[in-house]
Amino acid sequence: MGLFRLAALRERFRLLFALPELIRTSPQVLKDFFNWRNWPPQKRKHFRWNLLWGLLTALFLHLISLTGIGQEMLNDTYDFLVKSDFRVAVVSGGEEEPISDAIRMIVLDRETYEASPGQGFWTPREILGRTIIKAMELGAKVVVVDFALDRPVPLYYADGAFVEENQRYLSLLREAVRLAKKQRTAIILPWTERRPDPKGYTRQYYELLDQEHEVIKLGSPAVFFNTSDRKVRHFRFYKILADQNRVLLSLPILAALYQWHGLEQGNKILAETEAQLRNGLGDGLLIPSDGMVDAIQLHHQDASQECLPARFKFRIAPREVMKDYGHGEDPLIDIMLTSATLLGGEFDERIYQGRTVLIGSTYKEIRDIHITPMGNMPGVFLIANGLNLFLRDNQIHGHLMLKYLIGAVLIVLSAVVFVHLPLALAALCLTLLFLIPNMGISIWMFSRWGLFLDFWLLIVAIGMFENIVGLGEIVEDWLKTRRENDR
Repeated sequence: MGLFRLAALRERFRLLFALPELIRTSPQVLKDFFNWRNWPPQKRKHFRWNLLWGLLTALFLHLISLTGIGQEMLNDTYDFLVKSDFRVAVVSGGEEEPISDAIRMIVLDRETYEASPGQGFWTPREILGRTIIKAMELGAKVVVVDFALDRPVPLYYADGAFVEENQRYLSLLREAVRLAKKQRTAIILPWTERRPDPKGYTRQYYELLDQEHEVIKLGSPAVFFNTSDRKVRHFRFYKILADQNRVLLSLPILAALYQWHGLEQGNKILAETEAQLRNGLGDGLLIPSDGMVDAIQLHHQDASQECLPARFKFRIAPREVMKDYGHGEDPLIDIMLTSATLLGGEFDERIYQGRTVLIGSTYKEIRDIHITPMGNMPGVFLIANGLNLFLRDNQIHGHLMLKYLIGAVLIVLSAVVFVHLPLALAALCLTLLFLIPNMGISIWMFSRWGLFLDFWLLIVAIGMFENIVGLGEIVEDWLKTRRENDR
């Protein structure tokens, strides 16, 4: 097949110059081109064989898509589309706002960590607690804290005395709970596996979470990463704790739920959803939205199987990542502040009223950095992008009917073209016909509606079809020659 492919490639370049004449073909010739009833018997026979080869090619590609090679092809297409989408929607500034106005981010950066008493060895508890309270005082509807702080930090010596920052954080968290009850604000924290026989600060921390479950919600921070390149492309819908018979929705889903419905209605929907998930009704279960966008559809997930609706679409990226995608207006200006600015700087305080505030870290040394198709991102950016998917109604999905329709058109058109044109020219024409417009259409549909079309698969199909048809013609000529010799 490889030798045949090289021969076809040489022929393709020779026949490239015949394209202008082909383009000028008269309408009558084009009509005869597709009117198979007027074809000679030999061409009709070739057409039927080509349809068969096309169906076999489609079946083979479907089987390939279930293998590791097919998954890598799918990931390559996806990576190209998310990067193109970021350039079109964010860098170029499309007509529609790419990022939900309900999202706000507050980050503890390098300066915050290294200027704290811990000097970067641990997350500064007091600064974090004050940041949570400040966000709520400014009217946040939901506060998501991307820190798991169930373990105590060491005492430190300052101003002539030892400082116990752990108890200070618990005190601030209790104050935040009182404020949340008053304002009906949801506080969402990441779930971590509990340590056995907790003592001291850890025990008090767990007790606070259990006692204040009305306003403190625990969510799963887990994501899926590809085992070959370690890149994160999928979020996790939910996690079931078998030993505790407990269900944990992901942090972005919880944030969207409470942003849409508020604390009381959100608690009711959450309880119903968890009960249905415990009863095994997870696949296709809907979490209602506010009516402005589609509901979130939950799916059962397996790390070894593809789950298209759980793929990220990256619209929010760190500034060091954005530098690689051209120059445009900084989308983080109105979205992200540092904790130092929030606690002591000047900014428009109205931007937090009724919003979801995500509090996380951009300090690389705490190792909450994930590899993505866009580049390296802190965990809080993954939460932000997952939340943005739901609030902007951009959850990625496929379309089986459209997929099969495109496949059928490709099979019939390829069968016709390979009947009339030499192999090399036929493959070149089909590649140009499908690659250029299909790539643009795929980017547009992915960016606008989250519709995923694997356009690279079409080009692979054309190449395979060319080789199969060519091999079939070689076998047919060999059989014909053998019959003539036998006479």
